[in-house]
Amino acid sequence: MKSFRFEPVFDSYWLALGLAVLLLSSLAIQPSFRKLTRSRQRVLTGCRCAAVLLIVLGLFRPVWIYRTDAKETPVVMILLDVSRSMLLPDASGSGTRYDAQQKLLAKCKAATRKLSEKFEFQYYAYDSKADVAPDGVYPEKPIGKTTDIGSSIYEVIRKQAGRRIAAVVVAGDGTQTELQPTVEFQVAERSVSRTGAPLLATGFGPTGGADQSRDVAVESLPEQYTVFVKNELMVRGTIRVRGYANKEIMTKVVVRSETGQERVVSERPVVVARDGDTAIVDVPVVFDEPGQYRLSMSAADQPRELTTKNNELSSFVTVLDGGLKILYLHGSRLGEQRYLRWSLQASPDIELEHAFIDIRQREQWPDDRGDLMANKNYDVFVIENVPASAFTRENLDALASAVEAGRGLIMIGGRYSYGPGGYYNSALRDVLPVKMDRFEQQQVGPHVVMSPDLHWSDPEGQILSPTRVHPTVRLTAEAENKTTWNSLPPLLGANRFTGVKESAAILLENQHGGPMLVSGAYGGGRVLAFAGDSSRLWWQRGREDVHRRFWRQCMLWLAQRDENSGSDVWLVLPNRRLPIGASLEFTSGVRSATGEPIEDAELNVRWLQPDGQSATVALERVEDHWGGRLRDLSLPGEHVVEVTVRKGSQILGTARAVMEVLDQDLELSNPAADPDRLARLARQTEDVGGAFVAAEELPAMLLKILESPRKSSVSIQSKWRLGDRLWEAWALFLALVALFSTEWFLRRQWGLQ
Repeated sequence: MKSFRFEPVFDSYWLALGLAVLLLSSLAIQPSFRKLTRSRQRVLTGCRCAAVLLIVLGLFRPVWIYRTDAKETPVVMILLDVSRSMLLPDASGSGTRYDAQQKLLAKCKAATRKLSEKFEFQYYAYDSKADVAPDGVYPEKPIGKTTDIGSSIYEVIRKQAGRRIAAVVVAGDGTQTELQPTVEFQVAERSVSRTGAPLLATGFGPTGGADQSRDVAVESLPEQYTVFVKNELMVRGTIRVRGYANKEIMTKVVVRSETGQERVVSERPVVVARDGDTAIVDVPVVFDEPGQYRLSMSAADQPRELTTKNNELSSFVTVLDGGLKILYLHGSRLGEQRYLRWSLQASPDIELEHAFIDIRQREQWPDDRGDLMANKNYDVFVIENVPASAFTRENLDALASAVEAGRGLIMIGGRYSYGPGGYYNSALRDVLPVKMDRFEQQQVGPHVVMSPDLHWSDPEGQILSPTRVHPTVRLTAEAENKTTWNSLPPLLGANRFTGVKESAAILLENQHGGPMLVSGAYGGGRVLAFAGDSSRLWWQRGREDVHRRFWRQCMLWLAQRDENSGSDVWLVLPNRRLPIGASLEFTSGVRSATGEPIEDAELNVRWLQPDGQSATVALERVEDHWGGRLRDLSLPGEHVVEVTVRKGSQILGTARAVMEVLDQDLELSNPAADPDRLARLARQTEDVGGAFVAAEELPAMLLKILESPRKSSVSIQSKWRLGDRLWEAWALFLALVALFSTEWFLRRQWGLQ
């Protein structure tokens, strides 16, 4: 099929036509030939016309399109599993799965040998990825550490884009052991379906029969827990049983401390009714001392188990020094206090006591509240809208001393908070991180309205924005944190601070730049000043999750039990159980008492390995923290990461975390094959002959498909357009130059210039 058309410049016929008309019109302007002969006049006119016609031809760009049918050699792809699970026994019991797979390969080659000139046979070896096996020669022994069937098939098919695939053969045991596949299996299924080619799959290995795949495995146990001292931790593990139905399998849970002391916290049997079922093991554990613990759940080895490496899993428990004890003193029965109490009491590790101080009883003030505030070991004190005159001087002196000794204090906005509440003349003037003035103090009474110069009261409310990175104001990831704060319902009002102390840090501000949340330190304790008086609106308008998180973070930070677990030096390992050969990225950092990163600190990381060797790990700065990487964890056992932070000659603190490299081969830990995974792939091509077949049937099925191939020719469209090739463009340009040069030379020779 052939066709001809034009493709004008700028895809505009009108533009090309307009330019052509202008050029052709220029030919109507006759030059002065004086007394030249007619033949010479025709030569000059011909040069000019030829140049104009070449330009017009270039403007319209003629295109010649033609199609031809070309024969294409179809591709047959054969993928064989070379992961270590193929070393396990085959269902026949006469050899390994890999031996059976190699025998199948030989039969397929013999059956299709006479078709080698009609098809291109491509052989691939796959484990976590697919590699070409030249001439169908595979390794003598499978060594792949993990299997990723979906990603392997997807990548092989992607490389054949544009070619016709006659058939795909996939063999293996079907087990997927790669925990983080490059391509999800569903995506691979869709790519198989789009080929339009039949996929033949066959499986090797026992499918879970009681006699062929006897195994007991601790299948799941969380990698790490965090719990407070004396709080009950419910540990849940899953144990899968194959080949031992209705038999008691003894399980054990053991806790080991940092000093190596062990205690058995549970030892009891589990029974499953059917092979392949799982049993849930729930064990309550209580820790009496803070620290780092290793918790192990194991199932007893059973007779004739094919592998016992999966009979135990470990987890790591961080036990923090007790829950939080908070005293909340408020001056109203309604409003903020109810929602704040709900948010704090939602945390099981927070014990909250609260007291209402009624201004209607102000004639009896100052009232000694020593029995309420003393000898209760509170971690954090919260004062909201309570005048200083409600306390005795001794009460407030004792509160200041408690903060200096390491307790936390937060004051929340209100008519009787800060300067308006008379705290300028109290010991809390030095404790709070904001400045106050003696002239701010207001009268106490039920109908008192705060002076406008002491209160933010915009009609649109107070819109909050974080001013720096700090654990108290981190509601979401850093990139979205400001947007999240701006989206919260605005506060109805807030106290207008006289100023902020130089040692303090502003964490939140309103739309006018006024401080809304200020942090500081007093002695060994932390303090916060929150100007707002109506954060309850967040709860009332559907953002109770934010309300709970913000107030919990404030309390944890004040008690110095925030993300650093009570220490200014922190270390985070995202994983505590890793396979041999894996790498681990971790983060670490140090913050001041106010929660700000210490910029000029020096961090040293030591990596202690199970064989007693140690190594120093390099760190890289990432925003307000540091990141490191442990590479090629090849030794099984416990590995320890220790961080020491120095500032000059002073040691600011240390942090320590333990992880375990499992002496557990993922490929060999599950002896049961998974033929259903291969069958899923084959079902995607049932309409064109794809199927999951037994190994002995596959060679004949493949030969049948290849002896009745689909159309193997393809239609190829070719296109020629004037000027597309470099030499054509140059030829056109040189022709124009030659025509104009010839005209100029002749005019000069004939005396016209």
